[in-house]
Amino acid sequence: MRLAASARRQREEFHAGHEGVSWPSRTPELAVISSDTHTRYEGAKRLFLLFTPSEEDDRFDGQLLCMNDYKEAFVERDLVLFEIIADGDSRVAGEPLSAVEAQSLRKRYGVGEEDFLAVLIGKDGTEKARWPGPVPPGELFRTVDAMPMRQAEMRAEDPDPL
Repeated sequence: MRLAASARRQREEFHAGHEGVSWPSRTPELAVISSDTHTRYEGAKRLFLLFTPSEEDDRFDGQLLCMNDYKEAFVERDLVLFEIIADGDSRVAGEPLSAVEAQSLRKRYGVGEEDFLAVLIGKDGTEKARWPGPVPPGELFRTVDAMPMRQAEMRAEDPDPL
């Protein structure tokens, strides 16, 4: 069953209301991400890269649908969603990503145009995890929460856990 229309609606809802919080603001300079993607976010954001053959891929649709209930968890963990779509328009936090940059990311991470892959990039710009299929949100968040930088962030947010 194809969930494309529903997934598009869920994606719009996922990005709505987060301008200026964890997603890049909707300014012209961010409309097309440069080839220096990691440097743009390094030290400030974690990247969740979703590579998919097309928007109609059931794995992609399913990943977007299950993530929609976890917007605040994405914001809390400084995660930015990259949708790298081989046969369609790629996006970063709902904003256009150039075809050149999408292809560069596919090459950098060794992802074929027919492959579905999820990749987590830490704030330091290095790959932390990769999954060959959709990632349950709890697994993604546990992976992020186990990172030393995230541990320090959580301690800073709640210095006295008692």
